[in-house]
Amino acid sequence: MKCGVRLQPQTAAIIQGPYEAGDRQNSVTAKVDAPDGKGLEAVVTVDLDAQTVKYVANGVELNAKLTSSLSEITHVGYLQTGALIDVSDVKIERRR
Repeated sequence: MKCGVRLQPQTAAIIQGPYEAGDRQNSVTAKVDAPDGKGLEAVVTVDLDAQTVKYVANGVELNAKLTSSLSEITHVGYLQTGALIDVSDVKIERRR
């Protein structure tokens, strides 16, 4: 599962499965205002019990039901292509 913002088309997305364009049938997208030089606040909340993910990017909220069962989160990271970006630390909180 991937949550992110494509800066050129100004689109936030939750993508499940491969990123390739033809494989995005389980994606949720929305327009987001992410102007150059202004920064982007992104918060991802995964509910393992409910098998849902909520992604908020600059106030735009997207929600999705996980299409594959997820029992734990094993990796968190960043991906960027074709842009120069500064990235802040990842903050992970466990809520019960």
